[in-house]
Amino acid sequence: MSKKHSTLLLFSFFYIWVNAQQFTIKPGEVYDSIPVVGAGESYSIFLPKGFKQQGKWPILLVYNLQGKSTDQLRKLTKLADREGYMLAASHQVSDSLSITDNVLVTGRMIESIKALFPIHLGRVYTYGRGINARFANLVPVLLKDVEGVISDGAGLANQQLISTKNSFHFVGIIKPTDFSYPIMTLDVELLNRLKFRNQLLLEEIVDSVDQEKEHEATLGRALRMLTLASMRDQYTPRDTAYINQSFVEANGQVQRLYAKGKAQRALQWIAAWKVSFTGLNKNQDWSEQEKEWKKSKLFRSQKREEQGAFFKEEILKEDYIYYLQEDMEVTNFNNLGWWNSQLADIAEFLKSSNVREQEMGYRLKSFVNALLDDNLELMETEKNAKEFDETLYLWMLKTLTLPDSPIAYLKVASLSSYREDYGTALFYLEELLKTGYEDRASLYQLEDTALLRITPEFNALIDRYFDKGSRYQPK
Repeated sequence: MSKKHSTLLLFSFFYIWVNAQQFTIKPGEVYDSIPVVGAGESYSIFLPKGFKQQGKWPILLVYNLQGKSTDQLRKLTKLADREGYMLAASHQVSDSLSITDNVLVTGRMIESIKALFPIHLGRVYTYGRGINARFANLVPVLLKDVEGVISDGAGLANQQLISTKNSFHFVGIIKPTDFSYPIMTLDVELLNRLKFRNQLLLEEIVDSVDQEKEHEATLGRALRMLTLASMRDQYTPRDTAYINQSFVEANGQVQRLYAKGKAQRALQWIAAWKVSFTGLNKNQDWSEQEKEWKKSKLFRSQKREEQGAFFKEEILKEDYIYYLQEDMEVTNFNNLGWWNSQLADIAEFLKSSNVREQEMGYRLKSFVNALLDDNLELMETEKNAKEFDETLYLWMLKTLTLPDSPIAYLKVASLSSYREDYGTALFYLEELLKTGYEDRASLYQLEDTALLRITPEFNALIDRYFDKGSRYQPK
């Protein structure tokens, strides 16, 4: 084969050649080893079942910098198939690389895909969830080939990089219980001032078996919004039936929210949907209803309550940051009691009859844990992290913020044993066992506890909580 790249359609399979190597791609399935010519890199690809070599196809670039991009891609195939999107995920993007290097990897992948598949260059989008969303929303800032982003669970990575010279479509997905929610509302305000097309999609279900189902529905709406925007921009032919059906579903969604007493959330979704339907002759159907709802006592009280929660939350977050920094500077173990009282206050917020206060409680709980995780990650970069009192203090605090998670208790026991403070180690091990911890073997493998494990106190503890008893019985 003399050509570097060529394609051939045969029945429902596609045969592609990359450097004379043949690959068989079947629409509707994930193929996970397409090479990038000359780069020693590869990526996964998904083509929707209706894919043909004719026409131009939208594509969503999926990111997971922890090495699970293909796993994340597979979770999106059902939605991508329904909405007619290609998916691609690089195997080389990684949190061990710099932002610049990850962007370069992305650029090479896009060039490879352009050579092999008929993608629509005005409909290249990115997707990331959680921490990966922050990189995903940097890509359209740094690569002009990328039109927009679905930023799932995180706001803009760097507001300073946003420029009207390189605008893009931002679709943010967030739960009001996520500590990033207030930040994302500020991101949206910035994007509105700069006249960037943007939509903020709010999820409602908390701690429910239906959470993933709800999330899938929200992702489907996000993809639909991108498609509607492409019709408005005339990148895609207007499909009247698609537009009408989308409006019916969107209107049904907002009506259900309002009927459940969620006036503010209903109006926030109307604002998001209006961005999609502007120019498609649909928004006039909401105009009168929107005016009426905004005048309602329910909406005004909910909005006022949320603004009050945001104000109170900001003060508390500043306190948490200040006192944690101060505690670490002097290693104030005595201040664990203050933190315990703050966590008790958060627990009261979670039980509040005021929904906005409940949401604030969830955000504060997540914020404290994220604050501790950031500081622990920073401490772990130190050469002898376990030598520092700050490391021990942070893990002790973690047992208060996540009392049902065994990791923090085990870390405290290990670090205390390293310091030969066996009393503290035994205390935290017993607190762990009180939670119902049953992994007896892990207690005998815990780092730096060899001397602890031969003490009578440790063996008495094992005997008390495990039927099998201790390994070292006194003679």
